[in-house]
Amino acid sequence: MIPDFHEAMVSYLFLALVFMTSVLGFFHRSFYYANVFQPGQVFSGQRVWTSFSSALVHGSWMHLLVNTGFCLAFMTEVEYMLVDDFGQLTGRVYTVALVFAIVISCNLIDGFRMRTNQASATVGLSTLACAMAMFYFVYFPLDGEDTPSYIFPSFKAFHIALGLLVTFSLTAIFRIRGNQFGHLAGCLLGMVTAAAIRPAWIAEMVSYLFTGN
Repeated sequence: MIPDFHEAMVSYLFLALVFMTSVLGFFHRSFYYANVFQPGQVFSGQRVWTSFSSALVHGSWMHLLVNTGFCLAFMTEVEYMLVDDFGQLTGRVYTVALVFAIVISCNLIDGFRMRTNQASATVGLSTLACAMAMFYFVYFPLDGEDTPSYIFPSFKAFHIALGLLVTFSLTAIFRIRGNQFGHLAGCLLGMVTAAAIRPAWIAEMVSYLFTGN
């Protein structure tokens, strides 16, 4: 269930900003191109702000709606969990820090391998959406249903996280069209940041896998 506005204020305001700036970019191409992340330029010390501002523009309406839809589903839930665990101020500070850290890190990680390709360019929130989805599913990895099944003895959040990781790993390995390496980097950063904020999930997983508890 999507949280109310007051429960995930940072996420809703950020996604509203992304929607407005992306629409602005559709109609004012100079604004769009001013914020596109081009690794060759950034790694030569030019237009460094685009390592974050590229998340504020999108290439098409479909691109915008899919990315904001996924972030609406997962980013709001992540903020809700953080506020619930750490209080409003700290939880929202964590949310802001996650947005900046994940967007910039994913662009730089993916951009480093593409820095000599002058045609390479990135826009959008897809890496953040991947990170937020992974963060959501691993933060409390044992949440889920315990209904017996012939396929899975129980259905846990980490099953979905594992599925996401495998899916994006395969798409990156086989170089399926799209920024699949960036999506994989987002998933991995989602795991890392969840562990940095709540390292207990790792111990919970180890205990579950080796003892069943």
